[in-house]
Amino acid sequence: MKRQIIRLTESDLHDIIKESVNRILHESSSYSEEYIMVDVDDVNFKDERVSDFLYDNQDKEFPKVSVKVEYDIEPYDGGDYYTPPSGGYANIVRCEPDEDNQFKNIIPQELYQSFIEGIESYVYSNSDEYESQLYDSYNDYEPDYERYDDD
Repeated sequence: MKRQIIRLTESDLHDIIKESVNRILHESSSYSEEYIMVDVDDVNFKDERVSDFLYDNQDKEFPKVSVKVEYDIEPYDGGDYYTPPSGGYANIVRCEPDEDNQFKNIIPQELYQSFIEGIESYVYSNSDEYESQLYDSYNDYEPDYERYDDD
């Protein structure tokens, strides 16, 4: 039996692993997805070349970056005599900036990964605000059920 050699770049391997992890997460979890919008003017990019590019092109009106966030909800449980209250929050598990590739066509290729990393960093550093919004929108859609005990 002759073995075949498959050549992969580091990027190809990264994509394969990322897709596999995402598939496992979706199959085994109760995560929800939502899109948030991030204004590039609010982001401090570590790579100054990205900031310079955006500054040099400030005459263009850049759209907000669409970021898909996966999150889980821990519903509020008021507890009882034996159990303390718990939950009442959302938790961002993963974010995927520019899923629609709108900025991939705007940002130079050599800066794109730094751009994505800057947006991810911004979302995670502001996660409390976003998680609060996600939890509030969850509560807007979830009906409040009252418990009635038949006596």
